[in-house]
Amino acid sequence: MVVGDYVGHEPVGYMIGYVQDGHRPELLRKIKLYVVGHLSMGTLDQLQPLTAGPKSSWSRSSHNRGSSASILVDHLLVDVG
Repeated sequence: MVVGDYVGHEPVGYMIGYVQDGHRPELLRKIKLYVVGHLSMGTLDQLQPLTAGPKSSWSRSSHNRGSSASILVDHLLVDVG
């Protein structure tokens, strides 16, 4: 569930995802579909790819938090499987 109060009033947040099945591109596709279909998010909240290597990738998203300042979130996905 997405609540919208992630890291309070901080302007930046980080998320780490551990990919156990080795299918990082498929997981990114599923995350994008979830974000687009979420009532509080949409295409502007999509993960934007930054870098990708053989075992990890960085993406960035920006989210409006209503009356408070927006937040920039960097996402690290790491293949561990």
